[in-house]
Amino acid sequence: MFEFFESLESRSLLSAAPVHVAAALHVDPQAIVQPLATKLPKITGNYSGSLVVNGVHTRGITLSITKQTAKGVFSGVLTSTQNASIKVTVTGTVTGAKTFTIKLKGTHSGGPINATGAGTIAKGKLSSPLKFTQGSSIFSGSISLKKV
Repeated sequence: MFEFFESLESRSLLSAAPVHVAAALHVDPQAIVQPLATKLPKITGNYSGSLVVNGVHTRGITLSITKQTAKGVFSGVLTSTQNASIKVTVTGTVTGAKTFTIKLKGTHSGGPINATGAGTIAKGKLSSPLKFTQGSSIFSGSISLKKV
């Protein structure tokens, strides 16, 4: 019997090896993905606002964020407006276009105190609920700041 179509090669439609676009273009694959990543906002600068420890006190504070890396890691110093000698080390990470994590570490009349939180960034404002630990005591509270 005579065939109308003659196979010119032994390959089938899906038998070919996949083509890697990045390798074919000699491009780093991260360079292709990078423009799609969320650009992290810069939050360096000076802020003023309040720190609340629920059931204990509310304090006026200033925060100076002096460094922020391209990956969003930041550091600075928080100072009480009632007592400028109280200085607390602040570290954290901007985790998205409108979110950040924060850690406070310092001393208080009752001894060392630490706080952690995850908050939001909105139009020059930073706010976060906080969990404070001092020795075996645990307190909840919040921080609310506006860029000055």
